[in-house]
Amino acid sequence: MNNTILFDFPFVNRNNERNLIKNYRDASQRGDILWLCGASGCGKTTLLKEVLDNKIDDTFCIYINQDPSDSSGNYIKNLLKVLQKVANIKLRDFIKIHYTSIFKGSKILIIYFFKRKGIDISDFADYLYDQTTYIIDLNQKKQTADKVLDSYIQYIIEHHNKKLIIVLDDISKLDINTQDILINLIQRHVENKHVRFILVTSKEDKGDNDNLEKIIYERIPVNRLELFPFCDITYFYNILNKSFDIKKEDYKFIELIFKICDGNPEKLKEILRYLLNAGAIQYDISDNKAQFEWTSIDTSMLEQFVEFSLESYRLEERIILIILSVFGISIPLPLLCELNSFVIQKLFKWLPANALNPEVTIMKLKEIDLIEINPFNELVSIRHDLISFSINQKIDKKLIEIPKSMWSGTFLHFIKTHNLKNSISIDDYAYLYCLHAYQSSESNWEKINFGFGSYLCRKKKFANAYKFFNQLLSSKSFCSSKQNIIIAHCCYELGYYDQAAQLIDSVDIQEISIENRYFAYYIMAKIYNMVFRKEDALLAINNSISLTEPYSEANISAVNIKHFLLWEMGGQKSRSEAHKIYYKYVNYFRNNDQPCASVAKLYRTCSDYYRGNDVIELLNKATIIARTYDDEYEYACCNNNLGFEYFRQGNITQAIKLFDLAIEILTRIKPHEVSYAQNNRAVIDMLCEDYYVALDKLLSASIINCSPYAGLTIAVNLSICYALLGKKKEAYTQLHLLQENEYFIQNTDPTVIRKCHNAMAFVYDRFSDEEACRYHCCVGLHYSKNTFSIDKISKIASKYLPDVSVLKKSENLYTQYCSSTPYDHWLLTYSHD
Repeated sequence: MNNTILFDFPFVNRNNERNLIKNYRDASQRGDILWLCGASGCGKTTLLKEVLDNKIDDTFCIYINQDPSDSSGNYIKNLLKVLQKVANIKLRDFIKIHYTSIFKGSKILIIYFFKRKGIDISDFADYLYDQTTYIIDLNQKKQTADKVLDSYIQYIIEHHNKKLIIVLDDISKLDINTQDILINLIQRHVENKHVRFILVTSKEDKGDNDNLEKIIYERIPVNRLELFPFCDITYFYNILNKSFDIKKEDYKFIELIFKICDGNPEKLKEILRYLLNAGAIQYDISDNKAQFEWTSIDTSMLEQFVEFSLESYRLEERIILIILSVFGISIPLPLLCELNSFVIQKLFKWLPANALNPEVTIMKLKEIDLIEINPFNELVSIRHDLISFSINQKIDKKLIEIPKSMWSGTFLHFIKTHNLKNSISIDDYAYLYCLHAYQSSESNWEKINFGFGSYLCRKKKFANAYKFFNQLLSSKSFCSSKQNIIIAHCCYELGYYDQAAQLIDSVDIQEISIENRYFAYYIMAKIYNMVFRKEDALLAINNSISLTEPYSEANISAVNIKHFLLWEMGGQKSRSEAHKIYYKYVNYFRNNDQPCASVAKLYRTCSDYYRGNDVIELLNKATIIARTYDDEYEYACCNNNLGFEYFRQGNITQAIKLFDLAIEILTRIKPHEVSYAQNNRAVIDMLCEDYYVALDKLLSASIINCSPYAGLTIAVNLSICYALLGKKKEAYTQLHLLQENEYFIQNTDPTVIRKCHNAMAFVYDRFSDEEACRYHCCVGLHYSKNTFSIDKISKIASKYLPDVSVLKKSENLYTQYCSSTPYDHWLLTYSHD
């Protein structure tokens, strides 16, 4: 395999820094020297080369770095060699023409030899270090070697009539004398607008000079730009996506690697080399993509990359880490403090319970990145599994038994006592109680865990509930049809749609009591809808509706799914029925002063049936209802859909505000559904021609997304964005993935078919792929009749289909939405329940 592609990381993110460097590169006037600094391996060199390697007609960009095996003196020689390459004359010949001899002040000796051979680079570099040696010019004036170097640089500029950008990388690794030569060089050219320097330093590299930062600030006017390791795992996916075929099952391992690397790409390369040698990376020559083979490696083997020693921490810190490691879960901060006291009493009896301050200890561990505290719910957890593994390998085995010993009467008494104090919530203790039931194999642990998981579902704490349900799924004899319905509902709310569908398929509806069948059918319909089993979903929702009273809360929720299903299934008859149902219910509730919570869901989908101010009115009502019932999720969805309508009307500023609000809320409460609003925000960035920013958002949305429908939309927008950036390979990859997507193949929704084929036509047209474009134009034209897409697809089709004229939609409200770009905008609304 061509292993080099694994380490050729692409440029990702860094858009602000990229623009600053680009502006510095293109500036016509002199300015402060650019100083790029940051942790070693965080991507400084990659960023510079990405910006500076773009060909600029009026500028030479040269780059010097320090090889670890080289001496500092070789750095100067490398600078001279690179300058010589861009000049049309060797340094030796330049000196021979413009200078006559060398005067060594220490020996009071003049040597005449320039007419014969000049000075080679090695000797000249030595003279730069020796201020007692002078070079005599044609006017018999003594010049130091650094002045001769200045003349050589000026000659290059004047002869080629170009600017010169010199990147001095790794200068923090050099000795003091070499640093001084370079800083003096920069000082002499600060006022020269034709020469620009970029300094690059790493925090870890001190060389011989601990005061380099102080010297730079005092001697050079600098614009300091610090590059930090990536703080968002999205960028690791973006880096790896170029070379790897990343699957869903890879995500948790990549997240682990991201945390081990602390967001540092250079550390990522180190781990990739290890995985390659361990056989955990396989290469498919057919598509130039590698794959992770995690079955070939035990993830605990990655422990070698974790710099952790339990023995180096104080006793109070070790106790906190041991508690978190042994439980293996996220523990609420107040409960962790109580457990800390309990463990001290039980295992370290010589220490008074109040002798240690756990809050201070916990915050210290957080500052050094050993633990994480969720800012929204104060759940505390160890930063990643390998630290837990390392702790468990090193601690006294008796401490591993804490959960089982706590299950004893002593622990139950502890729970009872502290419940009376009301210092910890009953939920927290129940959580711990269920965990111990499972860990100590209590005979009825399944019943205990299912009961608490169901309770958490009713409180909409689905992520916590799933931890207990996931334990139950391995005990299949326990799970009945009723229990599978509840677990499937939990999976649905977390975006685990395929797993939810598998559980639903195992349900025997006859085992469900009559009073619970409405809920069972309702959940079935929601799940089947999300996995594109529309006929099954429609059958289930009809059964659900038959068990409700007209216009009741349950009835509205079910009807809302039915009209949405009918609309998506397409066809004139189906959509006509959807219209009829929707108008009937909206007209009934429009003048109702006290609508129930489900009416917000009903109004939320109005953009399929209404236009203009009617949509704004209904969506504003929906947001009010959501706020009235304190439903954050509904409120976020309504704001996203309202942003979509403002976008269609050309109010981009308001659309941005609403999309950003939806992203902020959903990131906090339902992160797997952020992809909808994030996709919409990316479309606006594309509209504003900020394609790199849009690309980051779309790649992030594709990673967190769980919805097959949203997956199609994001893939389409990714292909368009890559095409607009001129990235043919990446754009075609997205199209091929789209064409192989089973949900695209099975789809009957005319909107989806239209959007996908129009996008394919646009991308293929962009790269002049006539045959492919012609086919997708034919399909796109068929499905674009009487839609706002017809003018765009007809413009493309007119190039390849001689009988097609450029068609235009008659006057409509959405002129800007329709005509501002040559491609279709595809935004997402939260229409499902």
